[in-house]
Amino acid sequence: MADTAPVMIWMTGTDKLCNYFNKSWLEFTGRALEQELGNGWAELLHPDDLQLCIETYTTAFDTRRSFTMEHRYRRFDGEYRWLFDTGIPRFHSNGSFAGYIGSGIDITEQKQMLQALQDSEARLRLTLDAARMVTWDWNITTNNVVDYNPMEPLCDLPLGCNEHTFEAFLDAVYFEDRDRVVAAIKDAIDNKKDYEVEFRLVSPDNALHWIGNKGQVYYDQTGKPVRMVGVGMDITDRKQSEQKIREQATWLDVATDAIIVRDLENKIVFWNR
Repeated sequence: MADTAPVMIWMTGTDKLCNYFNKSWLEFTGRALEQELGNGWAELLHPDDLQLCIETYTTAFDTRRSFTMEHRYRRFDGEYRWLFDTGIPRFHSNGSFAGYIGSGIDITEQKQMLQALQDSEARLRLTLDAARMVTWDWNITTNNVVDYNPMEPLCDLPLGCNEHTFEAFLDAVYFEDRDRVVAAIKDAIDNKKDYEVEFRLVSPDNALHWIGNKGQVYYDQTGKPVRMVGVGMDITDRKQSEQKIREQATWLDVATDAIIVRDLENKIVFWNR
């Protein structure tokens, strides 16, 4: 039965020495059973993991406790693979200690996927930091909002840094913009479309910050909205630039309302309204 199991199985006696390895283990290592017996199995441990592995095993053995650990183990092709190792003490029917039995599972792909995910999250955080953005997650069912990666000046606003309710977020929105924000959210939920709106948030010192919010609504199997996830970006600088452009355009309109053109003899040859 052990030889047909899809995991690597090992067993020891009361002397801490291994006295059994199943077929899966031997196929993984590419070695004969005689090479693995006793402490022979330790020859394939990654040098950087050897000390911790031995200490974990010895401590658990001496206290008769189960243990789990992750370590790198050399496969038959020379590649070190990550194993999730589990050990459990065995006892005879009379309660006397009989040794340990354990299993090893190759988790290399899972470790690689986790590392890739962590790298991706790190790149995302750098992108969000550079763009001065906050990601948020609104649980519509519980009405709880969680903000991630808060950045200045968003961190000083009621929007950022921790968990809060949707009402707390709405209270921080400038009163003139609240109806527009609520309408945009309702439109996104009712019509199953992306949520996008620009509004002003009031900071604790009563300063106004323009925020650009984008999000997407998620629904359960019954079509009930359960979650909205999105990003918020401080667009105050952009809004201020747009305001300056509008002011300059206004002054230009005023200035060009009174134009007089004279010729070299100082005679008026053209005027506008």
